[in-house]
Amino acid sequence: MTEPQRNLFEVALDVGEVLLVQSLSPYVRAQLWDVANGVYPDPDAAPYEREVPNAAVPGMKTPADQNEEYRRLKASASIQRLAYFYELLIDAGCVVDTVDGHEVTLARYADDLAHVRRIMKLEGERNDFQDCVKYVLLRSGVEIRAVANAGNASLTNEEVMRGIRSFRYYVERSAAGTNHYRKAAPRPEG
Repeated sequence: MTEPQRNLFEVALDVGEVLLVQSLSPYVRAQLWDVANGVYPDPDAAPYEREVPNAAVPGMKTPADQNEEYRRLKASASIQRLAYFYELLIDAGCVVDTVDGHEVTLARYADDLAHVRRIMKLEGERNDFQDCVKYVLLRSGVEIRAVANAGNASLTNEEVMRGIRSFRYYVERSAAGTNHYRKAAPRPEG
C-alpha cells in the first residue's frame, strides 16, 4: 500500500532553513483553538462593569470594554492565547520536516537547541525536532504566522503559482492597453 500524498507547503525562514508544513484538519484546528481558549480565556467581565448612576433602567451597567484595565487584560489574554495556539499547531504535527531532513537540521542546530533547553529548563521526554522548530528556527512573529497560515491552507504551492501566473497574464495585458475580451459585433439595424 502506498502512502497517500500530502500537500506540503514550503516556508522559508530567516536562518536559511525551509520548513515543510502540512495543513491540519479544520476539526483539529478548532479543537486546538478550544484548548488555547481554555488555558487563556478572556478575563471575567463582571468585576469591570460599573453601575450607571441615575440610569433610566435600574441596575444598568457600563460594558466592561469601557474599562481600561479590562481591555488591557483582555488584550494580554488574546496575545497569550494566540501564541499558545501557534505552539499547539506545531506540537500537533503541522511542521512535518525541513527540506534537508530532520537529522541534518538537528545536527546543524544541536548546540543551539541544547543551550536553549538549558536556559529554559526544558527537561524530560521532548520532541527534538519540534523543540528545534519552536525554540531555535522560528525567530519572528512573521515566521510563526507564516507557518500557522500554511497549516491552515488548502492550496498547494503549485496551485497558488498557477493562479498567480494566470492572473499576471490578464494584469499585464490590461496594463499594456489590450483587452482579452472580444468586442461584441454591432447589432444589425432593423
